[in-house]
Amino acid sequence: MSLFLSLSRRILPAVTAIALSGCGGLIDPNITRFDLRLPERMFTVDTDQWELSSSGAVLPDIPCDAEPDACDAEIQALCGADQCAGMCVAGSCHMIVQVTLWREVDLYAENPELKTINEQPLVDVDIERVHYAVTENTLNIDTPAFTLYMAPASIMNPADPQARSVGVIPPIAAGTQKGTTDVMVSEAHEQALEDFMRDYQTPFNLIISADIEVEPGDPIPMGRITADVGVDASAGI
Repeated sequence: MSLFLSLSRRILPAVTAIALSGCGGLIDPNITRFDLRLPERMFTVDTDQWELSSSGAVLPDIPCDAEPDACDAEIQALCGADQCAGMCVAGSCHMIVQVTLWREVDLYAENPELKTINEQPLVDVDIERVHYAVTENTLNIDTPAFTLYMAPASIMNPADPQARSVGVIPPIAAGTQKGTTDVMVSEAHEQALEDFMRDYQTPFNLIISADIEVEPGDPIPMGRITADVGVDASAGI
């Protein structure tokens, strides 16, 4: 073996280690790909917060005209929370409850592996699974589909242009619980997920949102539902 080759084999690993080091310390050269998780976030929809009237078991048939505000006073007498609104449909008032919940996510704090890569950018993020589980459900009504969004940490409104849809939880039957279940995501959803998770040092919000519509003759909503939502992914540097 030549002296040059012998020296090269000793020097190159050291040079590689130095190149990977920085103010945060040495990067393990064996780390090229690792798990990147958005740990489950718990969301609870509780009808007690809607200040609902318990004077009747079902929404009464309240006649209305086509004026935009025709149902507001009547519906607000039944549902006192700010997220309740009335809508005139075919001459009768419907109650609309706008449900929006959010939880902050800090991937850097919650994924220990990210502290070992010395703030290096992620070359790619692969979304492996978006999932939810319904752990409690005493609601007496079916839920509509809930849309999942990611948004900057300062954004709580899914209608904001900076909020991006990342999946949909399908309707859940009254009183039904579910074990861990996959959320189907489109390519656009997956791209949005990857974009937020790639910027791992910037916290963001995970938002769920839906409009619950109650028609005349439908039960007045009662009870609560709790779901855990998470994302499994992998990343490379």
